[in-house]
Amino acid sequence: MRPVRKNACGTTVPMPETGDFMSNDYLGLRSHERVCEAAAKAARHAVGAGGSRLMSGDHPVHGQLEDALCELKGSPAALVVPSGYHANVSVLSSLTDKDDLIFSDSLNHASIIDGCRLSRAKSVVFAHNEVSELSRLLAEHRARADCAFVVVEGVYSMEGDLAPVEDLVRACREYDSVLTLDDAHGTGVCGKDGRGTLGPQVEDWENTVLLGTLSKAIGSQGGYICCSEQTRDYLVNFARPHIFSTGLALPAAAGALEAVKMLLEGAAPFEKLRRNVEMFAKHLLDNGFNADAASAIFPVILEKENTALRVASALRTRGFYVGAVRPPAVPEGLSRLRITVSAKHERQQLVSLAELVGREVTAWR
Repeated sequence: MRPVRKNACGTTVPMPETGDFMSNDYLGLRSHERVCEAAAKAARHAVGAGGSRLMSGDHPVHGQLEDALCELKGSPAALVVPSGYHANVSVLSSLTDKDDLIFSDSLNHASIIDGCRLSRAKSVVFAHNEVSELSRLLAEHRARADCAFVVVEGVYSMEGDLAPVEDLVRACREYDSVLTLDDAHGTGVCGKDGRGTLGPQVEDWENTVLLGTLSKAIGSQGGYICCSEQTRDYLVNFARPHIFSTGLALPAAAGALEAVKMLLEGAAPFEKLRRNVEMFAKHLLDNGFNADAASAIFPVILEKENTALRVASALRTRGFYVGAVRPPAVPEGLSRLRITVSAKHERQQLVSLAELVGREVTAWR
């Protein structure tokens, strides 16, 4: 049997939201009154969808959520699925064939890696965010593939950095490739009004697939795929994860719908999140760490696994719950604290955490 590790906090006691710097609930919407009421109202009618969406599990709230996502992302069509992991596996395993190529960023999420493995296409990995290397590989290999897919994340979950979207779009256009972008950590956090790293101004939806999760800034559960109407029709009929899975639970869909409406209305606390992110980045820099306000994710690289665990434990005793990430989630020698900032944090918390991280890291190194 494999050894079981305790989590970074070493506790199962519920964490106070204000001291929680591990959650991906960037806008604090998972506990927002509007979102909770919408989910509770849906649950009065039914909890589960009751079947796959091709059978009995397709409900009006799914379509309403898809329409709202189309408005948020500017896409012609959208498909709601049970999780973001489900979305990546569905897209990569069903849209590609044995004569296709997938060009994948080296730091892509496990769900993308698994989608590539389930695909019959050959995968070519390029160095993280190195568009020059991607272009060289496309020039070398593109001609022998029927179709090429360039697969990236809008925001990388362990690094907190953004994909160079404009350069990627140009490379895909030059080499006639489909850009597939997972915006799980960008939606609600980046771009104009929180619409994401790609934004609503996609010019070519025939060669763009935008997907993500409803469980982070949207504060609910589930995943989505924004694409052309033709791509959606194909996925509905040929994506095995979609065909053979029960549809998204109705309370989750209704809660996500309300959260997306709040983003569209400007009622979500996006501006406060951005202020908090910029403030925390400044104070981390003041305490001697590299920090970038591009996203709400702040990695503090500590190299040694034990150092990361000890610092996380010390922070916990002061009321700050911070994730200690170590292998195999990250490579050996790159263990880290993964700090996430939300709109629910207050100024003094952000200042105090940055200062405390500085002191504890110095003490344990």
